[in-house]
Amino acid sequence: MSATEIPEPQVWLDERGRPCPLPVIAMAKAAKSAHGSPVIAVLADDPGARYDIPAWCRMIGATYLGEISVPDDKGGSAYVVQISESAQTDASKSIG
Repeated sequence: MSATEIPEPQVWLDERGRPCPLPVIAMAKAAKSAHGSPVIAVLADDPGARYDIPAWCRMIGATYLGEISVPDDKGGSAYVVQISESAQTDASKSIG
């Protein structure tokens, strides 16, 4: 899926400056409180996020949509995820 095919995120989480796994934990908390099947973008500059976020998606059954450019000039990457309703339940379990 190219960046032009990735839907616009409804939720943006700015986790730049926070080491992994904190960006993943923030995404899990957002997924837990979300309604429907939201598209969530996590802005992160920790190199581990590139691997941890897709791995977390596989673990809970969310859809990793890809990496897009950040909407500002503060650096990092934006990782975009679609959270299904069943993945929301599993996201709740992933953070306790």
